[in-house]
Amino acid sequence: INDIHKHKNKNTWEHFVEYEYGLTERWDISIYQMWKQTNTKTSNQFEYTGSKFRTRYRIGEKDQLPVDVLLYAEYIHPDSSDLPGIFEGKLILAKDLGSWNLAYNQIYKRQIRHGDEFEHEYAAGINYEFSPRWKAGFESMGNYTEDTYYFGPTVSWASRKFWVGIGGLRGLNDRSDDLRFRMIIGIPF
Repeated sequence: INDIHKHKNKNTWEHFVEYEYGLTERWDISIYQMWKQTNTKTSNQFEYTGSKFRTRYRIGEKDQLPVDVLLYAEYIHPDSSDLPGIFEGKLILAKDLGSWNLAYNQIYKRQIRHGDEFEHEYAAGINYEFSPRWKAGFESMGNYTEDTYYFGPTVSWASRKFWVGIGGLRGLNDRSDDLRFRMIIGIPF
């Protein structure tokens, strides 16, 4: 996973390497290692930023309920001992309507310190499956707590042994980064 955040005169690339393992047909776990590269006009910095531990559990089978439901929990462990860990929980809702897919993630994030408040975020998208390999659509994401919002196009391609998804998001207000770009590559084995 590679994310780029562009704001004013600074570019930040976040790099994640994830190993995911399915415990059952409905439940998986994963571990991420994270790095960040920050580029300005006067300096470039590349650093290890920590790790993430994640689990997901799908409620029911596809189309068994009015919407498909997935529960997601993640612990982010920063490299610096000065920073607190972060818990992130998501309720993910999705529905296929023919070749269309609609998805909404309600996200709750909180630093693990006494007295810290939850941040409320969302991610939502719609895509159309042109063929079993190609999908394209639009995605929106935002942080209600920090008043940052984004919108942009996405495209993905998949085979049995490799898949890639690419998306670009434009900031919708002055508090948002100017541009965010994401590329996710998967290699199932």
